[in-house]
Amino acid sequence: MTTKKPHFRFDCSGCRDLERQLDKARSAKDWDKFNELDLKRKEHLQRVEPDLKQSKQKAIRMYRSGVTLSELAEKMGVSLVKMREIFKEWGEPRRRRERVSYSPSAKEKMVSDYRAGVSAHEIARRYGGSHTTVLKRLREWGVPMRSRSEAGMAGRYRDC
Repeated sequence: MTTKKPHFRFDCSGCRDLERQLDKARSAKDWDKFNELDLKRKEHLQRVEPDLKQSKQKAIRMYRSGVTLSELAEKMGVSLVKMREIFKEWGEPRRRRERVSYSPSAKEKMVSDYRAGVSAHEIARRYGGSHTTVLKRLREWGVPMRSRSEAGMAGRYRDC
């Protein structure tokens, strides 16, 4: 059974330095140096393990209090994708955005605006959501989509 490496982003620079040295020794196939560094790393991890646990608890607490994964990733010095992977590893459920819903009157106005040549970006600005959400809803409602050229022309000549 293999053990997983802890996420070094939540600890000190000592761990990162040891990891870099280990990588160099591994690539140089200097196994004596590698074994020596590996032992140092294990000793170092025993000293910083409580800090790692505290960082994990702090990150989860912050996330549960409303901090976004993007903000956490920036704070922890990792990419958003890596932060998602870390939370998945920890078994922490992710928050999902609520689906944007439109009232029947807003739906009618959105459809008529789109047919009149208003862009999906402008409709999203007026009624909320993103342009992607607007386009998805219009498709769900059976509204035929404009081609790219029609969409570009509609915005340019609408006021004529």
